[in-house]
Amino acid sequence: MTTLSENLKILIEKQKIRMADLSRKTGISPPVINRLVHGISTNPNVDTLRPIARHFDISISQLIGDAKLSEKNSHHRVATIAWEHILEWQKNQAQQQIINHVYTDRPLPNNAFAVHFNEHSMEPVFTKGSLLIVNPNIKPQDREYIIVNLGQQQKPLFKQVLLDGDSVYLKSHHPDIQVISTNNPNIIGVVTETRFLL
Repeated sequence: MTTLSENLKILIEKQKIRMADLSRKTGISPPVINRLVHGISTNPNVDTLRPIARHFDISISQLIGDAKLSEKNSHHRVATIAWEHILEWQKNQAQQQIINHVYTDRPLPNNAFAVHFNEHSMEPVFTKGSLLIVNPNIKPQDREYIIVNLGQQQKPLFKQVLLDGDSVYLKSHHPDIQVISTNNPNIIGVVTETRFLL
C-alpha cells in the first residue's frame, strides 16, 4: 500500500497542479497541504481529507492508501463542464467550457464529459451534487440513465430511460414528477459512471 504523501505526489503530478492551487481549490491552507505532501502530517482529520479527495475525484480510502489508486496508464481524463454548457459541449467541446477534469478507469471518447447534477429529482438514487460521467457515443439500453434534451426545455434533463418497443419513457425518481412519453428524444449521452459527494 502507498502512503497519503505518495498518493498526493502522484495526483498532483498527474493533474499538473501546484500545491498553492490545490490549497486554493480545496480551502486547505498551504502549510497543511505542504505537510501532507511531504509526509510530515501523517494522520489528518476527515475534514482535511474530504475536500482533497473530492478535488481529485477519489475516495478518502484511495487518498490515504487503504484502497489502490488505479494504474497511471489506465486513467482517462474527462472534462467537467457546467450543466448549462451541455448543449454547447455537444456541438464543439470548447476549452473555455471546461471547469476541471476528472479521471476514470473506463475508456471514453474525447467528447465524453462530466457534470454535477444539482437537483433533487433523482433522489434517493442520485443525491444533489452527484457527478455524472457521460458517454455521448453509445445508445442507451432499457433502464439506463441519460442526459436528454426535449427541445422545448431550456436545459437538458437527467432521466432514466424506459424502452418498450418503439415507445420511449423518461422517468425521474421523484414521485411528484410525471413520466414523459416521447418517440424521438434528443439523447445527449448515457451516464456510465456516477460519483457521490462525501
